[in-house]
Amino acid sequence: MKKIFRTLMVCLVVMVAASCANMPKRNLDPSMLVIPSRYTIVQLAFDIARLRPVTLVAYDKGSASDELMMHIWNPGLQEWVKTGMDEFSSGNLTDPTAKRVYVLGADADLPAGMLQASQWCPVVKQIDSLTISTIVNSLNADMKFSSSEWRGIAKRHRLTVEDRNSDRRRYGRYGKPGAAREVPMPEEEIIEEIGGEPMPPVNQDEEISLPLINPADK
Repeated sequence: MKKIFRTLMVCLVVMVAASCANMPKRNLDPSMLVIPSRYTIVQLAFDIARLRPVTLVAYDKGSASDELMMHIWNPGLQEWVKTGMDEFSSGNLTDPTAKRVYVLGADADLPAGMLQASQWCPVVKQIDSLTISTIVNSLNADMKFSSSEWRGIAKRHRLTVEDRNSDRRRYGRYGKPGAAREVPMPEEEIIEEIGGEPMPPVNQDEEISLPLINPADK
């Protein structure tokens, strides 16, 4: 049997930025992030869960001959709990039930039937990129990160942030005199990830316990 989530949880959240840890969660409907078992993706997901009411479900489909592995993070127990596609598709994994499900991964990356199994939720959004900057920008469409949250996320994940509303603040709602009027953009939006490539998968040769370090450790 394949090694369950090997290296997925190694030091996932050891380096928690104080700016993120101390930020209060905004009053938003609960949502769910369905994520692949990649170190940096899981680390980002924990950071998002510190800012918003988010349930984390991680999947590892392995090779064609491997068993699909799925785990849900239990914040009360501070550990990953094994689940499966049947439980996931029932929509009963969380209470209250998530109002939005964000499924991370292109069609080729996802376990078979994952999107269909998410239909218990009224809003299902697939983010078909595993590039950190794309994920955060996509989540911002609903989660509306504040300026301080942008800075905290950018610092943690080595991202470049561009303020796209500087002219609007300087010149007013109609923008710089003589310039064509543009649709307002979010106050700050991450536009570039240093390196510009998706993070690599975890090293499949490493073996760890599940998890070795949890989000309570700082």
